[in-house]
Amino acid sequence: MEKTKINPIVSTCDKKCGKKFILDEVREVDVEKDVKKNFFACPYCGTEYVVNHTNLEARDIQRKLQDLYKERKDPGANQGSLMSAQRKLQKRLKEILATLKEDYKI
Repeated sequence: MEKTKINPIVSTCDKKCGKKFILDEVREVDVEKDVKKNFFACPYCGTEYVVNHTNLEARDIQRKLQDLYKERKDPGANQGSLMSAQRKLQKRLKEILATLKEDYKI
């Protein structure tokens, strides 16, 4: 199981115990061959909250988007071209995540 650190936020277990907790990481586990589930759990009662599912294509697009964000920080970069590429990738990622959401009923 992989863990990814995120900026800490206060969350509340609204499904079971009602306790507040600091959410500072998202976990990732394999579901199928190339599908991974991203989630966090209440540290008090263990209730799981699924963030999303990703497949190989979605993770590849996410990496490309991270690269584009870094490139956009360069003042000499062609911002229009980068924004266009970013929008195209974001649209495709949204489609993939919607399909996976339906497939895995989250």
